[in-house]
Amino acid sequence: MGERLYQAPPPGIPHQAAFHLSIRKLLDRPLSRDDQGRLTPTVLTLSPDAFSVWRKYHDATERQLTPLGDYTTVCDFAAKSAENAARIAGCFHVLENDVQGAISEKTMLGAVKLARWYLRETLRVLDVLEEPQARSDARLLDGWLQAKFVDVPVGDVLRLGPASLRNKARRDAAINVLTELGRVRIKHRDKAAILERNPVLRLNSFAKRAKVAKDALEEVGSFAEFAPFAFADTQNHEIERGEL
Repeated sequence: MGERLYQAPPPGIPHQAAFHLSIRKLLDRPLSRDDQGRLTPTVLTLSPDAFSVWRKYHDATERQLTPLGDYTTVCDFAAKSAENAARIAGCFHVLENDVQGAISEKTMLGAVKLARWYLRETLRVLDVLEEPQARSDARLLDGWLQAKFVDVPVGDVLRLGPASLRNKARRDAAINVLTELGRVRIKHRDKAAILERNPVLRLNSFAKRAKVAKDALEEVGSFAEFAPFAFADTQNHEIERGEL
């Protein structure tokens, strides 16, 4: 602000004019109806390559909806992003090709790029992209510990852990975040400091994840409160708070 001096508008905006022309052609098209006057809208389809692009985006986004995933704080928006990408692809296809043929891989790639931009903008607006380094590192450490599936010595994080956490200060800060969330604790065994992951979290693979996560999120209402919750297994275990 302070440097937005007036500039005269250009004599014409060719791309905008072309866009308006395309929209006008679509609006002027007669509606497709059957013999009884009922609407029979055209069903758009995806080419196999376009579906492959869409599926990869869907799965990549879904993996970031975990409690420490990139999109957990905007999970409601992120969970619908792949659907939005498909709708955007449909709009692109109709503007470029009317309703002829299947949606192409190129069109879906453009739609995914735009859907991802909107998703990242949602994070930016909510200031999540500017989260503290310790929080980002905690996500990374939690994922590494989950993959290990065993308790590990604290020192192993520096030697064998993610490259960005082979720094004592960053490692300790990440451990502190996970400790505050009740996801890990430090125990001493034979003079060695052991990083123990909350055993309740190991029930994940037996959980009815979608229902329990949704119910828990609706109950607690925020990531900071939701993260300590683990999932119940299929033997009617109650949801337990992930504090040790």
